[in-house]
Amino acid sequence: MRQNFRDFVISRILKVEAIEPDRERGSDDRKWHHIVRLVLAPHPDLTEAQRCAIELDFSMVNGSCEFECREALLFYVLRQLRLDLRADAPAKAQQIVLQNRDEIASFLPSTEFR
Repeated sequence: MRQNFRDFVISRILKVEAIEPDRERGSDDRKWHHIVRLVLAPHPDLTEAQRCAIELDFSMVNGSCEFECREALLFYVLRQLRLDLRADAPAKAQQIVLQNRDEIASFLPSTEFR
């Protein structure tokens, strides 16, 4: 209806009217089709034992792992993993960090992320 792609919180939808899917423009949603690569690592201020635990939790190899998500979902992935915190967040608040923070910052509107 608005000639634009939208993001909805599904749990807040109370009723859906019968409409046809937009089959013509689905391929135009660049953010849905663009995959963003995240490189995760343990926070550098963790102890050696804490870093090892984080590496096991995330199946990291050589101290990092890669994770891919759609650009349209990036905001939610970062929030879920608590990677939406400032780069200088303490290890107690953020046990994993983004090694490629600068690389993905351009995909996010918030300057707080940088």
